[in-house]
Amino acid sequence: MKETIARLLHQAADAAGIELLLREDYSGRGMFGKSTFAVIVASPTTLYPLIAEIASQKNDSDLISVTMPGPEDPEADDLGKILSTGKSEPQTGETHEQYVDFSDFSWAVQNLQVDGMGKDVVIY
Repeated sequence: MKETIARLLHQAADAAGIELLLREDYSGRGMFGKSTFAVIVASPTTLYPLIAEIASQKNDSDLISVTMPGPEDPEADDLGKILSTGKSEPQTGETHEQYVDFSDFSWAVQNLQVDGMGKDVVIY
C-alpha cells in the first residue's frame, strides 16, 4: 500500500475513534522480503466507513488531502498529485499536506491485500 493511502486510512480512523495500527514495514506473503505500508484492524469491514469518509472529502478537482510527516517535497508537481513510494522521515514533528487523486485512491482500495494474523488482519 502506498504511504499516502495508509496515512489517509489512519487519519480517518483516528478522527472516527476506530482502532487502526499503521505499519511502515510490513512484508506480506509473496513479497520476498520487500516491505510496504500496511494497516492492522480487527476486520476488513472496519475499512468500509473509513473509505466512505475519505471519499466524501474529495474536492472539486477530485483530490483528497493527506497530512504527511516531514518537510514538503520540493520536487512535487504543481497539483500535488503525489503517491509516495518511499518512507517519509519525520523531522522534529514537521508535517505537510499532499494530495491523492481520487481515481488513484479508488484503484488502491480496490486492490488491497489482506493477511490474517489470528485475531486481527493486516491490509496492505
